[in-house]
Amino acid sequence: MQVHQGHAPRGVYVITPDWSDTARLCKTVEQALRGGAGAVQLRNKTASAALRRELALALAPIVRAAGRPFFVDNDLELAIDAGADGLHIGRDDGDPAEVRAKLPSAMMLGVSCYADLQRVQVAMKAEAAYVALGAIAASKTKVGAALAPLERITEARRLGAHVAASGGIDRDNIARVAAAGALAVGVVSAIFDAQDPQRATAELVARFAMGATGT
Repeated sequence: MQVHQGHAPRGVYVITPDWSDTARLCKTVEQALRGGAGAVQLRNKTASAALRRELALALAPIVRAAGRPFFVDNDLELAIDAGADGLHIGRDDGDPAEVRAKLPSAMMLGVSCYADLQRVQVAMKAEAAYVALGAIAASKTKVGAALAPLERITEARRLGAHVAASGGIDRDNIARVAAAGALAVGVVSAIFDAQDPQRATAELVARFAMGATGT
């Protein structure tokens, strides 16, 4: 089975909040990239289609210039138009295999699997580049979401999945998430709520590396 992994997210995977200020969002993403972020996903559940397009077209060249992969959440047409490296989908965004079939061959697919190993297997059969597990802890952006135990990350890795964990990840738990086997960690609040996003990202990157290496 061919798996379209490309430059699947590794390390700190920046996921954008529901901001409507394009300039502010771009500035913060730039700071996160300077801090060592490994990938960026545009995720804005409240924006109009026009604003989402504006945000995507503004962010894509910034992330590309940094040499990091750029993903768009749940909008295949926008992902293609923006020249994104990948598309991310959740449980309500279509069957992973059907979505994968619509993507350009070089474009990656990320699939939210929550804490469901069966969905992980479905995503892998659909040649997903990575699966996202979470929420890992209580989260401002995933209010009320069921929590995924850290053991689920380890179990998904044993199945051969490239795992990105997200939801409630911050400086206090990121090392444990990495130690459980996550190859990437999706972060929103710990970066976008920080007074110094670059410094916050750099600290997250360092703590992730410590957990991944067991130091």
